[in-house]
Amino acid sequence: MASQRSVPSGDWREEIQIILQCDVGRLASALEDFALRTETKPESTESSRQTQKGDTTMHNYEFKFIGGAKKLDQANYKFHAFVADTNSVEHHMYGALKNGLVEQTDVVNHIYASATPVVKVFTATAGFGIPKEFFSYFIMLNPQASKLITIRPLGFKNLGSYNWGFSGRGRFMSKDEVRRFFGATSDTWKFFQRQSFLSRTRLQELVAITEAQELTAEVKMDHEEVRMLRFD
Repeated sequence: MASQRSVPSGDWREEIQIILQCDVGRLASALEDFALRTETKPESTESSRQTQKGDTTMHNYEFKFIGGAKKLDQANYKFHAFVADTNSVEHHMYGALKNGLVEQTDVVNHIYASATPVVKVFTATAGFGIPKEFFSYFIMLNPQASKLITIRPLGFKNLGSYNWGFSGRGRFMSKDEVRRFFGATSDTWKFFQRQSFLSRTRLQELVAITEAQELTAEVKMDHEEVRMLRFD
């Protein structure tokens, strides 16, 4: 059955809850995590995927991100962030900033605030002497979460001083949540099923789950054990 999603209207003085009805409504368990608390009603001037420019009160989901694409010693490294809108459509950081879905709140510390909580962090390597791999992490941001997720890119040991990384309060989405949110026929889900397997040892190097702290603080990679493989 095709997914149906609706954004109910409400008093601008009350919190707005984004309700997703995906695959016969089986996403009920994730609804409370996907509430957008705001004092003003978000509007769109061009499309339902574009938030009104200048409406910054709705950007409640903070994260830190430094990434890009780089070729070093005949090898390619990529580390990108994508933010999903309320229609389950991914927007690369460049586009998300341009259409108002994300705003940069701290240029020096590379901190951003998003209007929606679902973020995909994509990392990939390919080239001479390095395996061709790609992997995506799907994160549900929550400013009240007690844990901070920190992610390094694949091949981070070769990137030296580039200091790429992602940090944000929240939790990882499960495999089933990813399928239901983006849809079983979406390109996102198809790529998710094809992505590399990461061993627990490698995940321990790439991912840290620590007690929540300020995003400007340095995160030590001494962390809780990451008990997941492809987040099934």
